[in-house]
Amino acid sequence: MVRFQIECTLPFPAADFWRIRDAPSFLSFIVQDGLLKEMRATEPVEEPDGWYSRVQQYTPADVDCPDMIRAFVGDTMFAVSDEQRWNSDERPCHLHFFIRPSFLSGLSRTYGELSIEQMYTEPPSDEDIREETLDDQSEQDAEHDIEPNLSQDMSSADSSTDVDCSDESDVELSEQTPDEFLEALPAEEKSLHVVTGETRVSILTLGWFIERAIVHNLRKFYEKYPPSVIRFRKKLYDDFAQGDTNVPVSVVIDRFLESEKKLKEKLSAVEESAESDELALSDSSDSVELKDIDTYGQAVILPEVVELK
Repeated sequence: MVRFQIECTLPFPAADFWRIRDAPSFLSFIVQDGLLKEMRATEPVEEPDGWYSRVQQYTPADVDCPDMIRAFVGDTMFAVSDEQRWNSDERPCHLHFFIRPSFLSGLSRTYGELSIEQMYTEPPSDEDIREETLDDQSEQDAEHDIEPNLSQDMSSADSSTDVDCSDESDVELSEQTPDEFLEALPAEEKSLHVVTGETRVSILTLGWFIERAIVHNLRKFYEKYPPSVIRFRKKLYDDFAQGDTNVPVSVVIDRFLESEKKLKEKLSAVEESAESDELALSDSSDSVELKDIDTYGQAVILPEVVELK
């Protein structure tokens, strides 16, 4: 058994990211962006006690595994079923998960909790204030020392070389690294994504190695997760705010979710129409099997309800 805790910073407020975390367009994006090979998910099911549940089935796109084992079992080894349960009234932005791989599903299980915690701006300490005051005083002293020579320096610059007056703020946003992008965001627009749990593989001798491989690949996935979510945020602003980053992120997400709602209604209408056509053509009284709805070519929302055990 191996315990783990994996943290990463995301470019959304906690409550807002919770609203979009299972949106079909978001799931589709992380597939298209290369994090996953495929993703399938059931609609959330409301339970009598106020809890919700859903099942996500996905295959990570990049898994570290010995070539010999990969060639033997194929990529199906890495497909997993992720059962999730949450109660937002009891604990907002928090869920329990139970993950089983398609390969050795009876012998391997990974379970724990996922939480999205809001980040806040910490008030400066007395020491920080003192250091800032000293820095400001030093800058003022330095400016005073060079002030008499300023006009002469400018005159020399005009006569000899061109002065570069370009503004560094004009650098394209796309040139920022993920860390730079997150650093530039105010704290209220960021959240801490925390996954805590343990993995158990009941295979003599090999279990020890497989458990550590599972945790290694979890950490690898969540290293790539924030950059992908950053790209999704930029896409949201391009699609729903014409690239205007001054629009509050909550407003952009409201527009996005309204678009998702309309798209879902259209898909439901198409499904009902197709179902009616099949019933009209069928002479059998048996119920028609509902097909998976491929909403975006890759992310799929399954219409059937999966009961969690």
